[in-house]
Amino acid sequence: MFDLVKLELKKSRGSAFYIYCIGKVKIPDYFFSEVFLGLSVKEVSRNRLGIFSLIKFRNQILNDSCLVFYERKQSLRWLLGIDCYEIPFFIDQVVNLSIGKNGIANNYHKNLKSTELRKVRKFGYTYEVKKELDDLKKIYKTMYVPMMNKRHKGKVEDFSDFKKYFNDGCLLVFQDETAVGYASLFKENKRLTTRRLGVLNASKELYSKGAMAAIYYFLIEHALNSKFDFLSLGYSVPFLDDGVLLYKNKWGAKLLYDGKASTFYFGMGKMSSQMSRLFHGKPLIYIRKNKLGVLVFGEKKNKFYANGIDRMVDTTFFQGLDFFHVLDN
Repeated sequence: MFDLVKLELKKSRGSAFYIYCIGKVKIPDYFFSEVFLGLSVKEVSRNRLGIFSLIKFRNQILNDSCLVFYERKQSLRWLLGIDCYEIPFFIDQVVNLSIGKNGIANNYHKNLKSTELRKVRKFGYTYEVKKELDDLKKIYKTMYVPMMNKRHKGKVEDFSDFKKYFNDGCLLVFQDETAVGYASLFKENKRLTTRRLGVLNASKELYSKGAMAAIYYFLIEHALNSKFDFLSLGYSVPFLDDGVLLYKNKWGAKLLYDGKASTFYFGMGKMSSQMSRLFHGKPLIYIRKNKLGVLVFGEKKNKFYANGIDRMVDTTFFQGLDFFHVLDN
């Protein structure tokens, strides 16, 4: 028996379309903030289906304008028999340090060289790596919580969960004597990983003065000085138009699925014009045979409009993508 939840998504004016969640699966929150923004969501029904009922249900999916999210089970995939894509909940972005400082600098996006790195020098940022984490609660309250509330509008984790990411200390960025940014540090063999970082009070002024750029710049410098081969800049949501993902990409970070984040299957019935509009300009990263590809909705070429950098972007701008698939209505 499999759980089946039917959701209705609808604008105040316009026709509705449906989402089916099958098995033990949860739609990631970022679908509602990235794709379904402005749509009302209503649970229509909740049922349990056996194998034969599920096979019959397949015909309904194929004839309906709907999306399907389902548990990553080969049995479910076989029973449904619809085209589907394995989506990671999060994607990692990793800088290859083995190419050396000059090689890394050559991979920086021209925007970083012309504006962001100049700000790091202009405003005199410095950094320090702290092993003793006496001030971690202060960092949590003044940097992490404001970042989640103001910029990401995401769920704030408990301090007990937050501190797990600081196994090997914390990188603090200073302006004069004031700590204005932080990044967690975790060592894994020849790889240094950061999973939590942020700016003091999520200050727009500090962002405009390059404080976030200083965090990434000093993370790379510290990792190089410490003889690491790789630096993970942390997880991003699997949309190529995501602002955080685009920013990390400017530092030469390669898209990578590390096998640790959960995945789910994503499929659809009839591709309606409404669905195409929802996903237009939001290429979705997926996994096939342990490689990463991108699923593009409605566009004919391997380019999309990215608000984060206010221009058309070619998918070859991203390292780590092996294939490109277009879905059209």
